[in-house]
Order: sequence, then structure tokens, then C-alpha cells
Amino acid sequence: MFLISRFYPQKGRTKEHLLQCIAYIDMSMVRTGVVKHPSKWPLSGYREIQGPPKIGGLIDRRSLLELCCEKDERVLINVLAELSEQALLPDKKARDAKWSESIAVGSLPFAKETKEKLGVKAKGGGVYTSGASSSLSL
Repeated sequence: MFLISRFYPQKGRTKEHLLQCIAYIDMSMVRTGVVKHPSKWPLSGYREIQGPPKIGGLIDRRSLLELCCEKDERVLINVLAELSEQALLPDKKARDAKWSESIAVGSLPFAKETKEKLGVKAKGGGVYTSGASSSLSL
């Protein structure tokens, strides 16, 4: 699963972080003005998660439930729908640089640890906290 392989399986990443990543990606075509709602983009993860499971779908729902420590698929679907609806609010629709310009996004300890591991490569980088997540930018 692309989302999981790119955004999740690193120490310091939380269920909330994964769900925020999914919602942020689902809003890509909305932010660019191609569609007004993520459900209108035919290839969106939003449509796949919100719709009935498909044979050969790209999103592994079972793995997503496991990563989120959630047993009830409906609860997870509703949380993702609510995050997307919140992202549609006028003040939330703008691109958020932390998701596209940072090299690490997660908990504060995760961002600090990543900076430390990078050593001299991250010498000029800064760790920034916004809401429940922190990011490392170079």
C-alpha cells in the first residue's frame, strides 16, 4: 500500500498522523482546483475508502485497520470522512508545506531523532511543531 510504505512505517508516527496523511493526499485534486470534493476524483483514495470494498482495490483495508488499531471499519471510514470535510473548510484548503517540503513529519521526538541521525546533513534544519505533529525542514 503506497500510503503506508511512504508515510507510516517509521517510529514516531501515530494513527492520527497516518489519517492526516490520507486526508491530505485525498485533498490534492481539490487544492489544485480539478474537483470541488475528493469524491469527484475518479482515482482518489477517498472514493475507494468511502465506497464498498472492491476486488483488486489499491487500498488494503485490513492493513489500514490494523495500523490504526481499529476493529470497526465503519468507525475508520467515518473518521476519514470527517477529516476530509474539515479539510474542505476555506481556511484549511491551502497546501500545507509540512507535508510536501519537510523531510520528516511525526511526533516531536521522531522529528528530533531524525535530525540527530542526519547529523551534519541536517545542521541548518529546523524542527517545527504545529498542532499534534512536528516536522523537520532543511
